[in-house]
Amino acid sequence: HDERCLICCCISIRLLHSLSMNFPLVSFVFLCSLIQTKSVSSRHVQDVIRAISPPGVGPRSEEFGPRRALGSTDIDGRGVQHTVSVCGPFMFLEDALLPRGKMPPLGKHPHAGLCTATILLRGDSIKHWDNIRDIEETAKSGGVLCLHSAGGIVHSEEAHDEDKDESSFTHILYVWFDPGIHRSQLMFPRIEIFEPCQLPMIQERDMRIRLFMGSYMGRTSPVSTYDADILVLDCHLPPGEEEHVILIPSRMDAAIVFIPRFGGSGYFGGSRTPISELETGMLSATGNFMSVRSASSLSLHFFLLAGKSFSLEERTFLLTGHSGAVLATSEEKARSLMEDFERDPDNFGNFFDEEAWHKKNEELDMSYPEESSPPSLTDIPDFPDPGGRLNVTYDDSE
Repeated sequence: HDERCLICCCISIRLLHSLSMNFPLVSFVFLCSLIQTKSVSSRHVQDVIRAISPPGVGPRSEEFGPRRALGSTDIDGRGVQHTVSVCGPFMFLEDALLPRGKMPPLGKHPHAGLCTATILLRGDSIKHWDNIRDIEETAKSGGVLCLHSAGGIVHSEEAHDEDKDESSFTHILYVWFDPGIHRSQLMFPRIEIFEPCQLPMIQERDMRIRLFMGSYMGRTSPVSTYDADILVLDCHLPPGEEEHVILIPSRMDAAIVFIPRFGGSGYFGGSRTPISELETGMLSATGNFMSVRSASSLSLHFFLLAGKSFSLEERTFLLTGHSGAVLATSEEKARSLMEDFERDPDNFGNFFDEEAWHKKNEELDMSYPEESSPPSLTDIPDFPDPGGRLNVTYDDSE
């Protein structure tokens, strides 16, 4: 409905422009009536925040490594003291640049409750493994791997360069969101892998939009968002001063724009706020469109993440650990999930019947003395030294 209203009003404004040459009074009355309907309003940028390096990334990773744009500390204060902790259903957004053949040194790590999306912008494909199915699957460069962790899962992602991408680096965007755990919960984890050709591509004049999640301009992404009402767009604009419009449903009260590495810079919102590479623009909560244009002679590449916030009664609790994270409806539940993983990492998520789980532990004598520590994962190697500053050029023609 919002899209139809905006399209009709845009047509009316163009008609108004042609009428104003010969019928200024009629045009003025029409414009006043259009404004009074309040059917069209622009979102503006309220704040611009720079992405930061999470803990553990030292000087050796000045060019390579992760840069966190969204996501703060968990219930125990672990994580990054970031200005922005959440944006509606979204709780984590990170840009990672890696040497070919390398992935973030996470190893096998746990998740529960939340949904993760690994968006492969360029470089290596990834080989995904999880402990529930114990199989390996490949997500190709340019595609996306989505995981609903449900009651629990242990997974890993390793570099896989079978596509022979010519890039000298691997570029990934990580997104976490709440699928609506207060409203429904999957019993078993769900993994979805989509190739680039399976994701809708929308051409709006000179602007190319790849639809990763949600619905836009009559197209719907195949990626499941469950009970979360969200929209994720990957947008490419050519250089120039021409203004473009991105539609944002008015029901989505939380929205940000993020420019990844090599994304250039642009002017966003009604006030034309400048945003550059590795910066996040926090958009106002109301409005149904956003204007944007490139700010330089280079093309502009940015992501729009928008969503409808859950109610205050649907508060969630995030607990990180062992390079992973669990999301639960209570602090007690979050701690219980992490303890389940620590007791038996290999079988985390395979026991949905708590009574049967404890019975199995008793039969196998898997209990541990209070003074001893639970089993831990294999030690994680240090982040690889890139061996000098990155020297690449960004070609958007592909």
